[in-house]
Amino acid sequence: FTAPWVAPLLKVAVAPEAAFVVLLREPVAQNVSWWKLEMGAHLWAKSMGMSQSFVLPNYPPKCFSEALELSRSDEIQALYKEGEGCGERLAAARTPLAKLLRCR
Repeated sequence: FTAPWVAPLLKVAVAPEAAFVVLLREPVAQNVSWWKLEMGAHLWAKSMGMSQSFVLPNYPPKCFSEALELSRSDEIQALYKEGEGCGERLAAARTPLAKLLRCR
């Protein structure tokens, strides 16, 4: 779970006292793994006829250096900030879904 909004949601959904164990892989192996997953997921979605309307222009990047450049862009930083806000709002919400997530 590498998205920034996962930890707040897990804290609410699992337990406020939950402990998190973080396992790290060698960075090159982690990035190669991510790259293969990302490329494969888009190819699979296209093969299933799924819309690609949500995908950013020129995505996925053609090479790893383009991916690195994109990851540091203002556009991606804004998307992560938006995701963090979504997670925080859901964690604080009083909707039926939020209550369900908290009832463990």
